[in-house]
Order: sequence, then structure tokens, then C-alpha cells
Amino acid sequence: DVQTTLDWLQSRIGEAVFTPIATTPTKLGFDNAGIAVVKAAVNSVMIQGVENAHLLGDDPTSPSVTVPKSTDVSTADRNSRTLNNVIANGIIQGAIHRVNVQVNVAA
Repeated sequence: DVQTTLDWLQSRIGEAVFTPIATTPTKLGFDNAGIAVVKAAVNSVMIQGVENAHLLGDDPTSPSVTVPKSTDVSTADRNSRTLNNVIANGIIQGAIHRVNVQVNVAA
């Protein structure tokens, strides 16, 4: 189930980030507003990961997504049109494989 979660996250995040890049009529700006669109796309997948039991939602720090401010993006990254340092954090939710039940009865 760990590999399934990792594959699911990679695929869904790729799709979620590509969608606004491909569907914005002109371009997705390399400014704080454009970066916020990327953050929202990644965050929506992380939340969906919790809803689909891929990620643990019981921890107040998980999931989370951080992105740089546009002023913190290097000239090299801006020239290559690459947004780096988008960081998503989550905790993989474990699965129950066995259950031990203790039954107490009285007469």
C-alpha cells in the first residue's frame, strides 16, 4: 500500500499541476498569484489523499504544502521557467491487516 500511495500522489499531483498550466488562456504567471495556483493544486491532491485514506489526516501538520515567494525564485529558475522548492508533506496512512478481538461474556 505504500508504493500505491506514492504512485497515486505522483500521478495526481502531476495532473493537478499540469491542468492550470495547460488550460490558462494566456499563461500561468511566474508571480505570487501563479505560484498560489500551483500550491492550491498540490494541496487539493494532498487533501484528496487524506479523504482516500492514502495520507493520515489526524496530525495537524499533515498534509501541508509550502511554496517560495516569487521574489525568492532564482534568476536561473525564472529564466528556465522552472518553479522549484514546492514542498508537500504528508504522512502515509497505515492499513489494518489483522485484528485481535477479546470477548468477555458473563452468565
